[in-house]
Amino acid sequence: MAEPPSRSSAPSDEILLLAALAGDHRAWNKLTDRLDPYLMKIIRRRVRHVPEDIQSEVRQEVWAAVARRGRRQPTHPNEPAKDYIRRFLSPAIDRVRSAYRAPGTRSRWRNEMPEQEAPKVVELEFIEEHEDEASTAEFQRLEMRLEIEARLTSATTIVAMAAMLMMRRGYNVTEAARVTGLKRLALHRALRAIG
Repeated sequence: MAEPPSRSSAPSDEILLLAALAGDHRAWNKLTDRLDPYLMKIIRRRVRHVPEDIQSEVRQEVWAAVARRGRRQPTHPNEPAKDYIRRFLSPAIDRVRSAYRAPGTRSRWRNEMPEQEAPKVVELEFIEEHEDEASTAEFQRLEMRLEIEARLTSATTIVAMAAMLMMRRGYNVTEAARVTGLKRLALHRALRAIG
């Protein structure tokens, strides 16, 4: 019976990592097969309180992050492949935790205040609106301005132009009449007729 090939004849993890980062699919498959048990052991140790399916999601996030990094080489050429892969673990755990975290809660249980409850959802209809005099006055000014502009569509062009000068540039009736070439009294009457 033939002996199985020894581990020493197989390429090292570091060589597989460099080949996988360069785009070799077979090296990628061998690397993930070889380092998956190690990665899952670390994940179980770091997030033991999480269900197994979420732990496997963390593993997928790690491999996805390594794949996204792409052709860039490890920062140190003699860095072990396990150390390189382990660098992606903390960000992957954070991404998975944030995906499953309820809105308004902290990322870790130790950051939670024991006496503080998670915020409750309140429908917008039930939130009291406090009246603000300044914003109410501004809202009324805007409504009046829109109403005036709508009425100006029925006015002659010259009267509408005079009214716009008064509204937008702060002209008084006399100045607006002089700029548009109308008589002050005629402009005053036209504006009064519009409303």
